[in-house]
Amino acid sequence: MRSEGIYGIYRRFGLTTLIQSPASALWWGTYGAAQYTIWRSLGYRDDIEKKPSSVEMVSVQASAGLVVGALSSVVTTPIDTVKTRLQVMDNYGDGRPSITKTAMTPLAYFYSPNFPLKL
Repeated sequence: MRSEGIYGIYRRFGLTTLIQSPASALWWGTYGAAQYTIWRSLGYRDDIEKKPSSVEMVSVQASAGLVVGALSSVVTTPIDTVKTRLQVMDNYGDGRPSITKTAMTPLAYFYSPNFPLKL
C-alpha cells in the first residue's frame, strides 16, 4: 500500500471484470443446458406428471455442476493465467507487461522439445 497506493489494490480490475463476466455467463448458461439434457436423458419431459425425488434433484444438480465446472475451467484457465501474470508483474523485460509477452513465455516453455524432462 505504501509503494503503490490505492492503485495497487485495484490493479487490472477492469481486466478481471472482462474475463470473469464471460466466464460466469458461460458457466450459468451451460449449467442450465446441462441440467436440461440430464433431465431429458432420465426420461423427464415437460408433459410428464411424475415429479423427481430429492435425491434425483441433488444428483442432477451435482452432475451438471461437475460437468460445467470442468468445461468452464478448461476454457477460462489459460486466459486467467495470463491475466494473473499481468496483475502481478511490474516489469517484464523491456517496458510494461503485455499479453503477447506473458503468453509467449509459457507457450515457448511448454512447446520446447524437452518439456517433459523439465517437469
